[in-house]
Amino acid sequence: ASLPQSPSLHRLFYYISNQEYNLTAETLRRAENEDSTMAKLLQPIRESRLMKELETGKCDDGVTLCLLQMLSRQVGALFLSTLIHQKKCSEWGSLLLSRQIRALREF
Repeated sequence: ASLPQSPSLHRLFYYISNQEYNLTAETLRRAENEDSTMAKLLQPIRESRLMKELETGKCDDGVTLCLLQMLSRQVGALFLSTLIHQKKCSEWGSLLLSRQIRALREF
């Protein structure tokens, strides 16, 4: 289980790896109706020390960009490894996945 004091990427990995992407229309609807679905996804990143430091604006723009690109690669790898290990991803599940990725991108 992922503990609240765990590093943010570990918590994000735990959430993503436990996400089911083999959904039906009904299970997608239920997942989307849960207000906490996207909040749970974004919470580990929002609470990370790195993001809090970057939000202060003290970091050089080039360094900030480099750090965010590295974080983006790690998050992409988390999603990819989850999909590879689940073996099944329905069209409804891919819709949820695309919405989650969009939420992370817009964050």
